[in-house]
Amino acid sequence: MPVFTLRHLLVPALTATLSACAGDLPRSAAATTLAPSAPAQPPDEAPVPPDITDAIRVRREFGLRSDEAWVRAVAANPDAVTDFGVPLLAWERDQIMNRPGGEDPVVGVIQTYLAEHADISGGVYIDQQRGGIITILVVGDPAVHETAIRDAVGADARFAVRRVRWTEAELNDLQNRLVADRPFFRAIPAFLSTTSADIIGNVVEISISSAVPDAAQRIVAHFGIPPEMLRVSSDGTGLLLQPTGRILGRVVAPPGTDMTMLHLQYEADVDIGPRDAIGIGVDAEGRFVIDSLPPTTYTVTILEFAAVGNIEVGSARGIVPPGGAVALEILYERP
Repeated sequence: MPVFTLRHLLVPALTATLSACAGDLPRSAAATTLAPSAPAQPPDEAPVPPDITDAIRVRREFGLRSDEAWVRAVAANPDAVTDFGVPLLAWERDQIMNRPGGEDPVVGVIQTYLAEHADISGGVYIDQQRGGIITILVVGDPAVHETAIRDAVGADARFAVRRVRWTEAELNDLQNRLVADRPFFRAIPAFLSTTSADIIGNVVEISISSAVPDAAQRIVAHFGIPPEMLRVSSDGTGLLLQPTGRILGRVVAPPGTDMTMLHLQYEADVDIGPRDAIGIGVDAEGRFVIDSLPPTTYTVTILEFAAVGNIEVGSARGIVPPGGAVALEILYERP
């Protein structure tokens, strides 16, 4: 099972600065004083719909106005656009599109400067929550490097310099050491599932599967690093250390069903790490196999290609045993 590694060199410029909120919701101009009365029982608060919650999250990531009243008002606006997956006003969308990106000339100059000063470079990214400002990370005095970079990019260039503890090279070096030392992880025992170097947080992140309570402390001690340099996420079960199994499935469909139009996706009840489910189809008799699955419960969904996109035509659940197989029979039921 592979270890997936991510190195964050530059966050794409996908966000926009809100310096004004044209069309703000109206506010009351005066308050009314009421006579004291017995306190009323507060009504139960209705849960926030998932689409509003998602819009709030995305807007916060993009540095846009994200209070619930505003988000609901924009969602109800017939002129709202959804280019970024959630309702935005057109001017919000336009500001996002106008932010600097990796092709911005200023970014290129900054990257060249950091490459020439790798011993102090923590990386560069676009700070979405601060209006898309180019942010440079350095080890040492930010003022010194801000002056040098300003001389190179010009007085009008908009950027910020932030101090960090470790260089990007040091983070990447630790990431490589973690991936290379599989015997140590097996001895814990733990399965190293993913690694990434988060330059914004100035930390290396790993996810492991292990039932050992102090696995994180053992890893930090073994590699001789400050605890703040590594963030460890463990499932606490050691599920990924167990022998994998498989699903042996069959789609039961009416005669004449074109099986070449069917494909499937699967989902575990627990986190099993990154999985590649692309290209899993069924044969002419409706049979399929899903291999190398950690032992847990899965939901398998059969999808059919159609002019309007994928259509769900059946699903079933099954428990994969350690080192064994589970047989699933899924009825084809086109809506």
